[in-house]
Amino acid sequence: IVLSPTPVSPPIMRRLKARWAQYASKPKKLEPEGITVYYPRYIHPPGKHGYGLGALFMLLAMGNLVRRLRNSFDFELIHTHTICLDGPAAVWLGRLVGTPVVCTLHGSDINVFPQKSKLTRVTTQWAIRNVEKLIAVSTKLKEKALLIEVSLLSIPETICLVRRYKGLLCIHLLSYKSFKIFSCVLSSF
Repeated sequence: IVLSPTPVSPPIMRRLKARWAQYASKPKKLEPEGITVYYPRYIHPPGKHGYGLGALFMLLAMGNLVRRLRNSFDFELIHTHTICLDGPAAVWLGRLVGTPVVCTLHGSDINVFPQKSKLTRVTTQWAIRNVEKLIAVSTKLKEKALLIEVSLLSIPETICLVRRYKGLLCIHLLSYKSFKIFSCVLSSF
């Protein structure tokens, strides 16, 4: 099961930017090649505090869905593919349903977004300190994250996207962009 939180797209934003029109065109649920993908809508506030506040709105948008999914099967892991924005929501969701959270760091979630505001930096640091494990896609990214005093595993990006563990049930929390990458990897098999 994949949860791909998608920002609510107001009509005016759809006319201003193509990206917002893409968000609006996403259905609530898809099942490509037998993989159930949910697109819960959350409010992503504009401006420099958007990432810090967006994590709270993401949690609110996904809480009931994750509880319903938990009642239908006993997944063992929540895996998110960015620490900034998705990370805090995933940690809160993990606590809500008693499930460990793993996060893969890709770059801008450590190098760019936390510098936008103090709120975003604080929520990112909190998520880093509260996930069960972190995975960095490069050694340089691992070193930068270590400044926040965490231990993580560094692996190439392609491995972290395609690795499977037999018998492991997993909810995958990721952004729309990450899902496009994930879909390309799956379709190449």
